[in-house]
Amino acid sequence: MEAAAWLTAFIVVWVTDAYLFTQGYDTLFFTHKTSAEKQLQQRIIMSKQLNPQIVNPAYVQISKKEAAAILGFSVTELDNRRKTDPHCPKGFQQPGAGNNPVKFRLSDVYTYSEYLMNQAEAASN
Repeated sequence: MEAAAWLTAFIVVWVTDAYLFTQGYDTLFFTHKTSAEKQLQQRIIMSKQLNPQIVNPAYVQISKKEAAAILGFSVTELDNRRKTDPHCPKGFQQPGAGNNPVKFRLSDVYTYSEYLMNQAEAASN
């Protein structure tokens, strides 16, 4: 009898969790985070555990997908802003043959994020 009560409670929690997830909430069992966001969050946690003084964002290279995730944009939106917004970091490619992926300096992404937040605050006042 007690096992049936536990199973019923678990099912109720799981169904509630699933409903909240469909409403846009991150829940106990489900999350909306992409694998890039999870990876970036894990890197940040690991870097803080190692030594926060060693990791300098000016020397950290991140992918275009990670930069877009930090800024809350899609990769396409980031590409559009790179072309049209003079404040948006342009990124860089490693020299060499072939199509090397565009990388961004983490500090440049942080600076642009701060710029966007300041613009939003000024517009709301």
